[in-house]
Amino acid sequence: YDCQEIQWLESQLQKYYCNICQHPKVQWLLQRPVPLWTEHPFHDRHGRQRIVDLCFYENDTFWIIDYKTHHEQTCSEDYLRQYHAQMWQYHDVCKQYYQKIHMVLFNPILGHWHPISTQHARPETM
Repeated sequence: YDCQEIQWLESQLQKYYCNICQHPKVQWLLQRPVPLWTEHPFHDRHGRQRIVDLCFYENDTFWIIDYKTHHEQTCSEDYLRQYHAQMWQYHDVCKQYYQKIHMVLFNPILGHWHPISTQHARPETM
């Protein structure tokens, strides 16, 4: 990398850091009075390990939050669909222990918070 590229990368990282720190959902997560589990391992019914980026239990609801760091300015339907199957796998593992589950794809760099409703159809690839 030349000096100009390094300066550009530094400015991007600073911008991303500010976006993350100032995002209302990040503030909400940091203010949770309950334990947060990061990189938490679960095992599915076939014994395969699944790692959830962030999860916590609060007010009868288990939250599953999966971080994505995609840099495109929009989260297209194809982009979101790509990760729905993964989130449903997490859901299926956790439903053994929790009745009410909220799933969210979160891109803190771009500020996209995308809840995945359990009322929506599951992806066909499952």
